Amino acid sequence: MKKNEKLIIIKKVVKMKTNIETPTWKTVWELVKAGKKVEQDDLVFSDEMIPWYVVQDLNNVGLRVPKNLIDYQDDKIDYSDIPPIETLLETGSFKEVFTVKFDKDIAVWLHESNINYNVLLNDFLKTVYQSIKALNNKVSVIHS
Repeated sequence: MKKNEKLIIIKKVVKMKTNIETPTWKTVWELVKAGKKVEQDDLVFSDEMIPWYVVQDLNNVGLRVPKNLIDYQDDKIDYSDIPPIETLLETGSFKEVFTVKFDKDIAVWLHESNINYNVLLNDFLKTVYQSIKALNNKVSVIHS
């Protein structure tokens, strides 16, 4: 069966079910949700954006949608539960990766002692940071 013949058949099935000529992604999605078999060749895409959740349903049955037509609906993401960056930095919830180079004898000692130097350095630097911050606050109060 040729592609055009298959398209004519799917159009007839769609027209019988929905009374429309050309199957849109919405029509194909409805057929998929109803458990009907739809082939990739049956899909006809316009420039209309397709919601991500529809694409997910289509992908689950082996149908693929061009990436440029997927609407991820980023404008509807609710960011209200994400704290401000300052809070993340203060609480240590925000981590940044650094590379640290140790002298060979220190590296051997850390390894042989089974010391987690990431935790050790982080705790040490956090203590120094908080001490300096507290000291600066006291100094600024004295000068006020």
